[in-house]
Amino acid sequence: MRGILFILLVLLIATPVAAADRGQTRWYDVELIIFTPSGENFLNAEAWPKEPQLPKIENARLPGQATRAQGLEAFQILTPGQQQLGGAYHRLKTSSQFEPLVHIGWRQPGLSKDKALPVRITLDSNGRVLTGGQATSAAPRGALSQQPDLPRLDGTVTVVLSRYLHLKTDLVYRIEADSVTHRRTRPDPAVIDLSTSVRSYDAQGRDETLFDQGPTVEEPRYLEFVVNDSRRMRSRELHYLDHPVLGVIALITPYEAP
Repeated sequence: MRGILFILLVLLIATPVAAADRGQTRWYDVELIIFTPSGENFLNAEAWPKEPQLPKIENARLPGQATRAQGLEAFQILTPGQQQLGGAYHRLKTSSQFEPLVHIGWRQPGLSKDKALPVRITLDSNGRVLTGGQATSAAPRGALSQQPDLPRLDGTVTVVLSRYLHLKTDLVYRIEADSVTHRRTRPDPAVIDLSTSVRSYDAQGRDETLFDQGPTVEEPRYLEFVVNDSRRMRSRELHYLDHPVLGVIALITPYEAP
């Protein structure tokens, strides 16, 4: 995505070095910005495979849905004063190339793969990020046309601590289009990236793929783009997850209670 390199270069983040581990669970501040390019040029950026596997959100917790651990509140939301990516968010917001969707951070323990808890990231149809205490639900596959208020962005982000930190993103981004003209062509399977996918539904709820053979048509469409990624991270370093549909700027900083 153009312009993102500029954003990353102008960000100078200085964070204190955390004290050595004393045998206790390590804690981290996790901060994310999720954004999408302006316009819908990404519709033709790749040959999107059909039948996306939607994120599993049943065991995820919302940011702010805190739980007590070692005298600290896990998954409490970072205040604006605790966040470090405000400058990047502002640049995205004032850019004509990108649309920022989410800027949020939380504090959590670093846990192994079998104990790590996914955090649910949900942007409702009004552009509001849902946090702890707010009711959420997941629509079953195929129900897009019956639920016009389905979240625009939904899914999970999971931080795993093993030898290295890993950030796992499993998100679905939805586009509700009153009228999208497209020519359906069958993609070359050799160029399909299995980590990204799209599925579409017509106004009557009929399940169709974007690439079925047929003539040019014009009808209401609902498109789902699934972004599934796992990235090794270094704490205190800015990381950028690139994708034609969604970009993620992530910063994980060690935290030690005063």
